[in-house]
Amino acid sequence: MFEVLGKNIKLQEFVENDADFEIYYHWIRDYETIRFIGRREYLLSVDKDDIREYIRRLNKSPKDCFFKAIYNEKFIGTLKIGHINWETQTADMGIMIGAENMRGKGLSYGIMAVGVAYAFEKLGLRKLTGGCAQQNGPMQKCFEKCGFLKEGCERQSLYIEGQYQDHIWYGILREEYERGQHAGL
Repeated sequence: MFEVLGKNIKLQEFVENDADFEIYYHWIRDYETIRFIGRREYLLSVDKDDIREYIRRLNKSPKDCFFKAIYNEKFIGTLKIGHINWETQTADMGIMIGAENMRGKGLSYGIMAVGVAYAFEKLGLRKLTGGCAQQNGPMQKCFEKCGFLKEGCERQSLYIEGQYQDHIWYGILREEYERGQHAGL
């Protein structure tokens, strides 16, 4: 199994027949876990086989990487490096902290930092992007702590909890990462 090691975080390839699949399935069916990731359809009747197929497609795709995030040997969330464009050397990143008792502990930063290092140093990408809802302050702080700069705001493009919210976009270039213009990566 493919792994990427960080100081306290390990990213491990997440496959459809993974022993932790049931935990992941439970997370994506929990409103508090998915409320800001833009996948409200997970709260509808989503078949486990459909989720397994989604994971299988990600793993077979040359344009996506999907990892389990493990902290102290415990599965706490996921990281996706997606929509990789090998011509322009760009991709987007997203994380999910599924383990409720692990939220608010700064672990998003550790997961994102390991993913950013992998994307630039191993995949050879030139630019990474990501976004989040305006009300997702912890994710905004995570992007900024990892050296991402705010690149734009898609006004009122998300509909969350009965109201329209801005979608805040972030990006980081490899040279910014290499210059170390970010905290602690």
